[in-house]
Amino acid sequence: MARYRLDRQLRDEPNAAGYRATRTDDALLVRALALTVQDAPLIEPALADTTARLRALQHPALPREIEIELEHTIETGHARLWLIREQVRGETLAERLEAGGPREPGFALRVLLGVAEALAYLHAQRPPIMHGRISPTTILIRDESRRHTNPHGICLLDLQATLASPSDALSPATDLRDLGLVGAALLELDTSALSSGEAPGPRADGLRAPLHSGQVAALATLVERMLEPDPSLRITSAELRDALTALQSSTPSRERRASPPTAARATTPGPRFMMLEPTTPGPRFMMLEPTTPGRPGRPSRPDNNPRSNANRSTNPSASGRGPQARAEASRPVRPRTASRSLGSFHAHLAKPQGPDIPIMRPEELSRELSQAYQATAALQDRQRKRLSVARVLVVLVAAMIAALTTYLAIHL
Repeated sequence: MARYRLDRQLRDEPNAAGYRATRTDDALLVRALALTVQDAPLIEPALADTTARLRALQHPALPREIEIELEHTIETGHARLWLIREQVRGETLAERLEAGGPREPGFALRVLLGVAEALAYLHAQRPPIMHGRISPTTILIRDESRRHTNPHGICLLDLQATLASPSDALSPATDLRDLGLVGAALLELDTSALSSGEAPGPRADGLRAPLHSGQVAALATLVERMLEPDPSLRITSAELRDALTALQSSTPSRERRASPPTAARATTPGPRFMMLEPTTPGPRFMMLEPTTPGRPGRPSRPDNNPRSNANRSTNPSASGRGPQARAEASRPVRPRTASRSLGSFHAHLAKPQGPDIPIMRPEELSRELSQAYQATAALQDRQRKRLSVARVLVVLVAAMIAALTTYLAIHL
């Protein structure tokens, strides 16, 4: 550690301490984790292989490994294993929760999915690599400016380089149990927000979206599987990653419940009722020709056309007929049209018509449908909230029983 300068202590535990340090050669900011090792002679032969395996890890949620150094302490007889990694900007989950900052909708899902992807990558190594210390202090939320490198914005700090084997006390199921405790804490916060009706924090696009109780219920089921007392029955990191990915893909990108477009659009006030025109086709009034022989017809118009008069005077057949025949011959011929008889038309008018039915404007009908939809959705949300609260209480009770059982098994 002669090449590094310790600037500030970040965490202090009985067997581990974290520091923000600077490399004196090029002023590179790093994060240093010091682990107290009691069996240094057993670890030192495998140190080169451990260093090579950790440097080969390539995942956006894992800081890049820079250097691993074993430092012997003469005074205490123990050794300190220094793990030097790149410094990642952001705030830990513990700092976010302690400060009470805004949590966007789906925050618990994003945190659990980011950690589950990193654990699935570590546990897929052969032999599996375990983190060994999943807690709110080791889960980092990256700055928004660095989100392009990691879509979930989650980073796992202080990987303790524990290699799992069948005889080890730790196993991949241990990381899942620790993550389940973190998930239970996040679910408790989301459930309290649902019960109190608090508005969620603003999203990146400036919209405010309601918390989804369906997501909380699905996450509660996954937390129960992570806190399964029997490690052999506990969900694996790969199964957890797939389940959370499916849950996230089923969530709409814009989780905003809105009324239909016509209900939100400002309209010009108009009459509430509209009168519809009769739908029966045809003219309202028709003039029909007389069909009974001998009935006087319509008087013909005087014909001032000299050519037609000359034709009539030279037509011998027309001149030989009587006055009535000559009048019919002089009448202009009209094309025959398909029309209803006058009697049927009057019968249609005499038929009793139903009362005028008030017709609502489309905007008002859409507004009333929107109000009914919102009332139904509110009722369903209240029912889902009660169900989610009950399920989370069951999860917390199960977690307390598991913790109590573990404590009694250790100390008795």
